[in-house]
Amino acid sequence: MPSIPVDGLAHFTVLIGPAVGIFFVAFSDSILTARSFASRNNETVDTNAELNAFGVAQIAAGLTGGFPIATSGSRTSVNNQTGARTQVGQIIAAVAVALVLLFLTEPIQYLPSPVLGAIIVVAAASLIVPAEWRALAASSRGELWIAGITAAGVVLIGVIPALLIAMVLSLIDMARRRAKSADAVEGWVSEDNHFASIERHPDALVTPGIVVYRFDASLFYANATHFKDRFTSAVDGAPYPVHTAILDTSCMGTTDATAASVKRTSTRLSPRPSRRRFNSAKDLARSQPPRRA
Repeated sequence: MPSIPVDGLAHFTVLIGPAVGIFFVAFSDSILTARSFASRNNETVDTNAELNAFGVAQIAAGLTGGFPIATSGSRTSVNNQTGARTQVGQIIAAVAVALVLLFLTEPIQYLPSPVLGAIIVVAAASLIVPAEWRALAASSRGELWIAGITAAGVVLIGVIPALLIAMVLSLIDMARRRAKSADAVEGWVSEDNHFASIERHPDALVTPGIVVYRFDASLFYANATHFKDRFTSAVDGAPYPVHTAILDTSCMGTTDATAASVKRTSTRLSPRPSRRRFNSAKDLARSQPPRRA
């Protein structure tokens, strides 16, 4: 019976790198395959539940001497094409595999390897959806480049290096997008009973001497300077002398140390308002109803 090894850290330090690599490749492939087929069948995938199940299955495989657990894109494609939707399909497949192992191994040995490879290629070809690539090109050229580089990396340098490159490129792309986050100077829209961008709502009420500014992202090091410049520009561009500047924080989730420092120094505006407030614009509506200039 398999048992838990007690050989100390010697084997652990050797195996930890490959184990982490296997996990990233297996889980990434599994969750992407699940999302791909779920979108085709109008279903949803709970990533956290999948990760929990994946972890339990890997632990069970390790304790029983099994292989690492992963999704098979080709077999998933075959199941989807044949209409399998429940675990009954897996049971039938398991029975078929058992019968082949028991009675058909000798005939199968004469089947050329390219034939077996062709079966897998045909089954996996349905995973490539040209329409998805066209939609990606139409919506985000940056993500299209990341997808293309990742696909080429898998072929040229291997799955694990390509996956690491994809992760780094995705983080860079996310930082690039959030470094130039959307913002707005707000006014009171009486019809909807809330503050909104005066650019989208030219008839919004603006109180003379008060600037309400909204930044539509969490503050962090990559967009902190952009935030300060835009906040300062909103005050400097006001049509009346500003005595109160209000930062609408309703769209800000978190703030890192660099952004917090910039947020504090953003009170040094020119001309410097006599009051600065950092809160939701809803509080302004409760304490001081806007009036038309």
